[in-house]
Amino acid sequence: MLKTVAAFFCLFACAFVSANDSDMPKPCNSDRQYEAGVQIVNNEGKVSGRSGLIEGKMSYDADNERVATVGYNYHRGLHIRLLQIFGSNLAYVIFLSNNTCKASEMVFPLAPSGVPSTAMFVNSYLLGSMSHGFRVNQWLYTYKSLNKSDGDLEMKTWNGHYTDEGCIPIRYEIFKGNLAVPPSEREETLELFSIYFSNYKAGIADHSVFDVPANCPQESSDFLSKEEVMELFS
Repeated sequence: MLKTVAAFFCLFACAFVSANDSDMPKPCNSDRQYEAGVQIVNNEGKVSGRSGLIEGKMSYDADNERVATVGYNYHRGLHIRLLQIFGSNLAYVIFLSNNTCKASEMVFPLAPSGVPSTAMFVNSYLLGSMSHGFRVNQWLYTYKSLNKSDGDLEMKTWNGHYTDEGCIPIRYEIFKGNLAVPPSEREETLELFSIYFSNYKAGIADHSVFDVPANCPQESSDFLSKEEVMELFS
């Protein structure tokens, strides 16, 4: 199913570009710091029959390469603060019920603050009705990310949906694999996670949300493995 959807994206984009090249939207810049309500779906667990959902509030800070999400993990029944410090490649999960903390190396790269200049335009659509809606543009961006398990670089694809006016994120997904090439030319793809946004607001009201508690593990020997991280969020 994923391959079919990706092929449709590519074919539609090619047809749109050739017919409407002068009208095609350009990549845009979003606020480098913002807050928003989010639903985060971990889809990597679908391979083993599991997936996870976190709903809460995200604080995104591209200038300092960090993201904090305070929310509720529905599948685990846990109130958490997920702190991702991309500059040091570390993530912390603080369990708010007892203030305990676990740490790990980052599993996913920092998502772009807007649409990268090299992103491929896929489609435009109207969210809402014809009389009460707004236009959203869909983009694909491929890049190589380090696979910590074997030290190799692996291709990933960011699939972002942003408003035409204001460059506000609506949702994005990260896939393992390159969706920007025809299915016959790429290896099997896998959707890793999706984020859906609401109540977007520029700026960050409380930067203490990024503070790392003193009781969080500091030694790599105490870190969770990638498998333990995925288990926690599935």
